[in-house]
Amino acid sequence: MALGNFNRFYVYNLNTKRGQWEEITCKQIENYYTVTSICWKNDGAKLVTGNLCGSVDIYDASVKKFKKGKYLLNYVSPSQVLILNEGTNKESILKSFNGLEITKINFYNDRYAVGNTFETLIITDIETNKTS
Repeated sequence: MALGNFNRFYVYNLNTKRGQWEEITCKQIENYYTVTSICWKNDGAKLVTGNLCGSVDIYDASVKKFKKGKYLLNYVSPSQVLILNEGTNKESILKSFNGLEITKINFYNDRYAVGNTFETLIITDIETNKTS
């Protein structure tokens, strides 16, 4: 969740273990005047803000990024990872629908990504972006 204020915006994350919202960051921008609009990209990887004077800013909203082989892993939240195959430039999303933290990701046959949580396995076909 993101909230705008006069010259800053706040980003919050829902902690599923505690059942409460936690402040992740507060970004203050001098001379920004008023935040008039905020929008997330569909996959949650970017945050766009607009202000009263017409400025539009784009922010990367990643928790962490790293490369594993030919795959770029972008953790948008503890329960959602964007996977980019740098060879084919295809993107897919590995998401825990229970809100559980994804602790490990393995790749098989250059096509399947398997994510582990403490209670479940999540399998994604990177070519078709289908999750089961």
